[in-house]
Amino acid sequence: MTMMMKPRFVGALFSLAAVVAPGAADAAPCSTTAVPYSLWVTPGFNCTITDTLGTKTFSSFSFASGTGFPLASVSVLADPLAPADQAGVLFSLPLAVPPSPNDVTLDFSVTSTVPITDASLHITGAVFGTGSVATVSESLGNNISLVASLPNMADVSTSSFPPGTMSLSVVKDALVLGGTGTNISAIRNDFSQTTTIPEPASLALLGISLLGMGLYRRRFRK
Repeated sequence: MTMMMKPRFVGALFSLAAVVAPGAADAAPCSTTAVPYSLWVTPGFNCTITDTLGTKTFSSFSFASGTGFPLASVSVLADPLAPADQAGVLFSLPLAVPPSPNDVTLDFSVTSTVPITDASLHITGAVFGTGSVATVSESLGNNISLVASLPNMADVSTSSFPPGTMSLSVVKDALVLGGTGTNISAIRNDFSQTTTIPEPASLALLGISLLGMGLYRRRFRK
């Protein structure tokens, strides 16, 4: 009878893993070298990035431009500049004047194995001439927004996330206008997470469960 119980117990563990991290097993690691963004925009595409605290799955990528900026000009990869406890993506795009204005919208979703606590937005580029604009406006699914602009606000971040945020939708709009040479060449999005500390009640429940399993196993052997 002991032999019959082991497969059921192992099966239960696999089922629990599937509930905790749905779809993670199906996602390959995000590319660490630049690839055409058109590959990631493919319906159903997803990929993962693992940092020192957990794993994030990136999916539901999309692209749009109101000024005819081509998808073929955008490349993407796992952000190589992200700190060890963060993970994110880096978009390379020669969004520049002329023409003026020029814009592009980049969307995706991120899901984490542990709560997401912070998001940061970084842009690289330049502005030339009075009134020139190079800016990226980002809306997150938890009603938080970030705006990065050149030359003074190229790096922005937020940590005002509701507790237990496990996933986010990310919608970003990049815009350049003004003098010739004004451009955005790269956009980085990083997300940091934290390990969860079990509450006392959760620890007590876990202890009771383990004790019950031990008593049952002892009785079963007898």
